[in-house]
Amino acid sequence: GLALMAIEPMRSNAADKEHFGFKDGISQPALAGTSTPGQAWDDTVKTGELLQGFATERDKGYAVPEQPDALLDRGSFLVVRKLRQYTGRLSRRTYQEAKKIGLDHELVLAKLMGRWRDGRALAAPETAGNDFNFARDEQGSACPFHAHIRRVNPRDLAGTAFARSRMPRILRRGMSYGAPVHADAPDDDDRGLVFMAYNAHLAEQFEVVQRWVAGGNASGGYSGQPDPLLGVVDASAGPRLFPFEHAGKAYEIDLGPEPFVTLQWGAYFFVPSIAALKALPGLVELPLPLPAPTPVPERAPDPQDAVAWQRWLEDTTTRDAAWAWVRSQPGGVVDTAYGVLVGAAERVCEVLRNAPDRYSVSGYGERMHDSIGVGFLGLDDDSGHREQAPVVNAAIEAYSEAQCYATAYQVAKAGLAQLKAEAQALLHAFPASQKPKDLPTDTPLDFERLSEGVLAKLCQLWFGQPDGRHIWGTEFHADAPAQGVAARCPRDLFKVSRHVFGPYPTDAVKAEGRAAGRRFSAAVEAWLAETQASGAPLPPLAAKIVAAASALPDATPDLPARMLAGIMLGFPPTTHANLLTVLAAWVQTRKLWELQPQWHEVKADAQTGLRPYAEAVARLRPTMVATLNQRPTPFQIWRRARVAHKLGAVQVEPGRVVVVGLGSATQQDPLRHHVAFGGDRADPQGPPPHACSGYGMGMGVMLGVIAAVLDAGVLRFTGAPTVVAMGV
Repeated sequence: GLALMAIEPMRSNAADKEHFGFKDGISQPALAGTSTPGQAWDDTVKTGELLQGFATERDKGYAVPEQPDALLDRGSFLVVRKLRQYTGRLSRRTYQEAKKIGLDHELVLAKLMGRWRDGRALAAPETAGNDFNFARDEQGSACPFHAHIRRVNPRDLAGTAFARSRMPRILRRGMSYGAPVHADAPDDDDRGLVFMAYNAHLAEQFEVVQRWVAGGNASGGYSGQPDPLLGVVDASAGPRLFPFEHAGKAYEIDLGPEPFVTLQWGAYFFVPSIAALKALPGLVELPLPLPAPTPVPERAPDPQDAVAWQRWLEDTTTRDAAWAWVRSQPGGVVDTAYGVLVGAAERVCEVLRNAPDRYSVSGYGERMHDSIGVGFLGLDDDSGHREQAPVVNAAIEAYSEAQCYATAYQVAKAGLAQLKAEAQALLHAFPASQKPKDLPTDTPLDFERLSEGVLAKLCQLWFGQPDGRHIWGTEFHADAPAQGVAARCPRDLFKVSRHVFGPYPTDAVKAEGRAAGRRFSAAVEAWLAETQASGAPLPPLAAKIVAAASALPDATPDLPARMLAGIMLGFPPTTHANLLTVLAAWVQTRKLWELQPQWHEVKADAQTGLRPYAEAVARLRPTMVATLNQRPTPFQIWRRARVAHKLGAVQVEPGRVVVVGLGSATQQDPLRHHVAFGGDRADPQGPPPHACSGYGMGMGVMLGVIAAVLDAGVLRFTGAPTVVAMGV
């Protein structure tokens, strides 16, 4: 989402000098607790001077800001200023004035700066570095009151107005640009310093120092006197004089009518913490707006009433309240007859990471065994997951979010174009003389139908099925009754998903899931056998999956088909459910129509007709993520305890069902967006064993379909959350 506007080559001054010839960056504040006893000047500051969310030097000990803020906390503000330095102008003027008053040129420069060019301070020439104050130079005899370093840092003399609790300090760095000054280069070429400073509170730190530079009396001198090097010149104010003392004698030099430094441009930036950067997509735009936290119910069902708990947790109108109650209990974990319920975000992550090895997905494996066939989604590390997952995960992760966005975008646009063509054909079917005057000029756009069609096509492109013969897609088959029930993609996978991944599916869901899984797996196996016998190539992703399965030691003949079918099981159900959740929420809140004109501001590619992925990330993805945080699918998953252990305040015994509230975690902490997909595979603590390798694939597909919907032209509200009227 970024565009490169310009490049400014710079160099660090850490081992060199800036263009005026002074050693740069000597004085830097340090965090409290790092000072050395016996120092003349303690230049330590509270953490709150550098980072947001901590007490500062000026408050009463409270964190600033007082309320936790996911974006601001541990972040800092960055000041950037490009300052042009007129090296020839400074050199000529100071040589001229030094000669006039009979002093050494280097001394005159040192009086302007407050340091010699090698960094030694005038107020403490015997001190190397920065450990000094102005206690021995209260009258400014050595270091003038208006010298640059004394103006910007008066160094907190006890008993003065500049008490330690009020002194603003900034963490700064200068980088030089332009050619160094030497004999062959014009001394007033464009060169200078890019000044950068970090501080937690701009108005109380940098801007105070900047006012001192402009003319404030920070050091006790006349406030109408600007900084000799950085001051803005007012030609109408008369001569720009700089007074100082040397060897007991007063001097005054004329700095001339032209500035030595001019500001080219400046900017303020906010720099988030690493944690906030990782969570930035979910922070760019809060949900629609962010709803108030769900009130915690005063009471819950009897812990031993499994039926009551199932109703409370699985009913979409009550589950938010149920999980809010779970989160409010000690440790955010509750023991019930429905299972050990895990609602607190930290505990949810603990179960997903599964380190140490306490939780098993063997329950998934048992249900997969009697339906689609066991794949590594139903295996633990010690029962095959460790061997099967890495190669397949790598193959899936190679399909980036950007690539999947473009593919899904094209497929969805083609589907919408076909829908419009069908509607237009119906309109044209009426003879002109028989057309009703009020004939509608729009057609229903059913998001569920659109999503199923897109997913069927993507499964065909990536996995090889549906092919309309072994497995049907969403197309109509006139001879379907005669052929009996054929496998369908993605619809059969929805049925298997409900059977496998819900903690307590009903008997009807189990029966449908078993039948759908068996016919789907059998169809994949028949297709693979036929394809391999004919020598026809498989789609690249399917080929990698089949090759990975075939290469495993002791691989059974049916393993490639089972693995391919099992991986397909992980893609359409989750993507479909989350896509419908987002679009339905946007229709109900009218967010869809708010986003559409913003999306149309983006220029589409002339050849493909697609708008760039970077723009989708900037304009659509944050809102999509924010919506998913409230209602992810699946909302809860389940595991079995392998060993006795304590989770939160609950003692968990081996064999217990542990129900993990993914939606509870994301509602409690929207920064944990990846929890909704079983954990983040980029987690610095290590990816959870069953974290979704298809995260980028699913997110890209959802973004692409949403982009196509927003491109579809005039959309009208129909009263149904998943159906709008589309103009044709």
